[in-house]
Amino acid sequence: MDQRPATNEELRPQEFEDREEWCTRAELRDWGYTDAGIDQLFGPETTGPGGVIGWARAHVDHVEDTVVAPAIRLVREGFVDSEAVTDVLSRAFM
Repeated sequence: MDQRPATNEELRPQEFEDREEWCTRAELRDWGYTDAGIDQLFGPETTGPGGVIGWARAHVDHVEDTVVAPAIRLVREGFVDSEAVTDVLSRAFM
């Protein structure tokens, strides 16, 4: 599992020719992310092709592959149900 920080090129890519290489906040919300999750996971928005505001698809893919998916796998494999997860979170923030 790759645990290195994202490079500057991954965070703020310089050249994009295709809109498909870019994700907007609205698209990430459609995928189920909250605004708080988007900000914490993907960092600040940048300007992409044609002035679109969001994140490079390569950056989103990198974060999902190295942070989001491993965390979800850990929770799914480590607890019997979502109630157990809620219990742990409530105890952790007491």
